[in-house]
Amino acid sequence: MAVHQFAPIRELTESAPLVKLVGKWRAFVGLPKEDVTEEIAIVSQYIRESFGFLTIAEIDLAINLSVNRRLDDCDFYGYFSPMYISKVLQAYMHYRKITMADAIRRKEKFELEEAEKRNKPTPEEEAILTQELILGFYKEFLKKGKINDPFNLAYNFLRKHKWMKVSESDISEAMEVGKTIYQESDKKANLYEVVSSNSEVEIKRYARNYLVTKYFKNVEIDVVINNIKPELFRNLE
Repeated sequence: MAVHQFAPIRELTESAPLVKLVGKWRAFVGLPKEDVTEEIAIVSQYIRESFGFLTIAEIDLAINLSVNRRLDDCDFYGYFSPMYISKVLQAYMHYRKITMADAIRRKEKFELEEAEKRNKPTPEEEAILTQELILGFYKEFLKKGKINDPFNLAYNFLRKHKWMKVSESDISEAMEVGKTIYQESDKKANLYEVVSSNSEVEIKRYARNYLVTKYFKNVEIDVVINNIKPELFRNLE
């Protein structure tokens, strides 16, 4: 195909490609061959002014789709007028929107994933961030005797790498503590501490943070921090 077929019609420097296509369209709908130069000129100008954002290739596709009855509400009643042209091209744009929706979603998903890859910290950066995170929670524990970790980041990290082992009795104890903390937080209506309106989610969150505080009581934090190395994050690349 020529390059002009992929350029918006309004950007074409010559009208011949569009005029030729309109003539083809007229023949496709079964109108007799006669001197219709003025009619073709009028329709061509209408398309350029009203649908100039479409390309020659798209107009050609719209013609074929309409002739093959793939577009809705585009029956031809013998009048090759701007009104008929408009109906076909509007129907084509709707068809394009529907058929391209999945492709557009896939493209957007791909672009989002690529952006996430570009913005993702390196294993070295991940290690430093995690060291700072765990050390920050440990200092909070030393100061307050508890931690406020809304998303259980410390718990999830320690459990993922099997650095914190918990027994069934530990879990039962933690859940009881979680229930108590949840009830007290609910009475205080402390919006900073309460993250979810789901009581089960909140109780588990408090229970997990309690398990981390127990872990902090029996660990040498320097050893933990020194073991948070880039190698832990290399399989996440």
